Amino acid sequence: MNSRLATHVRAILGVLLLVSAFPAQSQEEWPSRPIVVVVPFAAGGRLDRVARAFAPYLGKELKVPIVIENRAGASGQVGVQYFLQRPADGYTLVAGAQPNFSTPIIFQKAPFTLGDIELLNAHEVGGVSITVLSESPFKTFDDFHKAIKAQPGKITIAFPRGGSNQLLALLLKEKLGWDVLLVPYDSGAATRTALLGGHVSAIINGAVTDAEMKPRVRSIALSTPTKLSVWPDVPYINDLLKTYGTQIP
Repeated sequence: MNSRLATHVRAILGVLLLVSAFPAQSQEEWPSRPIVVVVPFAAGGRLDRVARAFAPYLGKELKVPIVIENRAGASGQVGVQYFLQRPADGYTLVAGAQPNFSTPIIFQKAPFTLGDIELLNAHEVGGVSITVLSESPFKTFDDFHKAIKAQPGKITIAFPRGGSNQLLALLLKEKLGWDVLLVPYDSGAATRTALLGGHVSAIINGAVTDAEMKPRVRSIALSTPTKLSVWPDVPYINDLLKTYGTQIP
């Protein structure tokens, strides 16, 4: 029986998983030719950058070229379905994000299940940042919250579609009663571009990749209580939410 393997990045829960497709038996010594790593999001996003950073080390270890192939669309569904349609011969991997695998299954009736993939490697722990432009009037999370309450329907928050970034936005909207415009994008790169272009008020995105935009941006809250060297003085979101009598998972 063939088994399916794939790669995930978890932002709030914090794990990146590397997964692939291997047969139970093979008639050739593996690997003997290039391996394709499918990234189910657009080039330039956090997951794409992690996969491209990881690829040279995987290639050196396996002694074959590692080719990154971006297949974006439908909150990652396009790339995952493409991966699952490839031969289960060990020459196609998928770099993906969890809960980006789960949310299309639960909310979009994706034509695959978590049982179709198997974990090969947990690679990265990451955090989510609420990020604004440096010239933004929102110096703190409290400033941001007060502005949302004072201007219902006027503040815009962008995020990559379908993962923990979107879940954090929805949780904050629900728990704090925010009347905001939520703007999903197909990748972290597009989300960052929207902020830098002044098209949105704030973004909820990968903390480390957002920090690469400094000094043009600043973070006002992080999803992790673990201090990040790139944002050493930014508070943990649940510490901030105590003021409002709520918490997030």
